[in-house]
Amino acid sequence: MVHLLRGYNSKHPKTWDESHPYLQFAFNRAIHGSTLKSPFEEWLTGEGKKLKPICYGPFKIIKQIGDNAFQLELPPYMHMYSVINAENLKLFEPSPLDDDPDEDTCLPSVDDLKIEQEDPLQEDCNLEQKVRETRHGKYEYFHIGKKGQFPIKSKWYI
Repeated sequence: MVHLLRGYNSKHPKTWDESHPYLQFAFNRAIHGSTLKSPFEEWLTGEGKKLKPICYGPFKIIKQIGDNAFQLELPPYMHMYSVINAENLKLFEPSPLDDDPDEDTCLPSVDDLKIEQEDPLQEDCNLEQKVRETRHGKYEYFHIGKKGQFPIKSKWYI
């Protein structure tokens, strides 16, 4: 897409934003030589996706909200809204590897799978400091965390 924009707008570089929607439409309709599909078709059919859907649970249903939503009892570390559309829910099915259904098996609790998480920061602070040397000299980087923010969400600044 960048090459298409550069080639088309080389004579009039200040008007690239006006032609961008038209070029994007043309690019998305063009058929690629290796897939024999347009990028838009590829995206719609879902082919080539690397990530598979992940199922979590089982979770207790607290109440039904309307015709197609349920409030679930989710662990607080998931940081998710607890009301879920019914289309996104799947009935829990025990593993087919269980030999004896009468045997009292204990599935691991969702809390056992909890990822260790740090508490939000109580004040603005410098979490880490690094010095990186480049051909232009030494640069000092600071890992700054802000009050109320989780340390994992902090950013590096020069």
